[in-house]
Amino acid sequence: MSFIKLILKNPFRKKRKAIFTILGLIIAILLISFLSVFMSTFEDVTNKSMFGTGDFIVIENISIQNFSIGMDGLIGSSDNIDNFDSLNQTFIEEYLNKVKNISGVEKIVLTFYEIDNDEGFTIYYINSSDFSFLKINYIKGNPFSNSSEIIIGEGLSKQLNKTVGDTVKIQNKAYLISGVFNGNPAFDYDIISSVDNVNLTKDSKTEEFGLPYSIKLIGFLNNNASKDKVKIEINSLDKHMAGVFSVQDMRTYQAFHNFLGEIVFIITSIAVLIGCLIVTHTILSSVNDRSREIGILKSIGWSNNRIILMIIGESLVLCFIGGLLGIIISVLVINIIFPYILIAVPVYSFDLIVFVLIIVLIISLIGSILPALRVALKSPTDAMRYE
Repeated sequence: MSFIKLILKNPFRKKRKAIFTILGLIIAILLISFLSVFMSTFEDVTNKSMFGTGDFIVIENISIQNFSIGMDGLIGSSDNIDNFDSLNQTFIEEYLNKVKNISGVEKIVLTFYEIDNDEGFTIYYINSSDFSFLKINYIKGNPFSNSSEIIIGEGLSKQLNKTVGDTVKIQNKAYLISGVFNGNPAFDYDIISSVDNVNLTKDSKTEEFGLPYSIKLIGFLNNNASKDKVKIEINSLDKHMAGVFSVQDMRTYQAFHNFLGEIVFIITSIAVLIGCLIVTHTILSSVNDRSREIGILKSIGWSNNRIILMIIGESLVLCFIGGLLGIIISVLVINIIFPYILIAVPVYSFDLIVFVLIIVLIISLIGSILPALRVALKSPTDAMRYE
């Protein structure tokens, strides 16, 4: 029998142990893949909930600390909006012009928002002429035609069981739903109203616009724009405002991301340790059962290096099969479960596949160390005496 055939055949002489090892590897890879995909999917959902069709946002600096994380991504401030710095129309107009003049910025959409504490949803006030940039698609009805009408995201429409023609109360005032839209995940669970409903002062730099509104600029970049350069310029304009180009710019998310990263590291370490122990046990048991056979191979001229290479090859075969099946089963399980957890399509990355393959390689190599050393230290005569 050829060297390659021996490597492929030997791990399965004891089928039960081989299957047990493969199942252990599948479970380990499933845990690692699930948490890794959860992190990347959550980040993708959160990015979409922040930016929608835009490339970045500009918000009040304090909002970076106060935004909270929900199942639909990054959502409005959970803190008292009255704590925010005072803004007025003169400041807004001047600041808006400064951002528009930054090289690489194609368009800026000005929005105001408030959170209805009774109902828990966010109301955005936007100029209807900006809807083309926000890519709002109507699945029912039409855009609002006056300040007494609103449009509502598809997700919130289902949540509230409201549709075109129904009314929604905002701050004790009833608004007629003129349209239900989708296409922009940043507003899927929100209400959009006319910017005419925002009461701004026009004459004084010292007067505030009516609380509890807060400001959010949605930015669009030119194709050749440098995000890092634009971000630096925006952050240098005013200490009260900050540019956010990635969910990782949000301090709230950073803490959550670090927490998830620690969990993934701990579970990955435990999975690797258990995988190594299972592989070591299986290969060692296989080597012990073939002790006489290995002694014969040594006596007919096989070197320790060649036999060790065979042991490592057997470990790699088991781990490769477990890794391949683990990836396939992980994809199937994740695609079934994730729509119920994050209401989103799982986000996979090539890095995850590379990471899993590296884990499999580490487990196979570490798992074969003890069996290989045992074979190398045993003389042909001792091995052939084994019964």
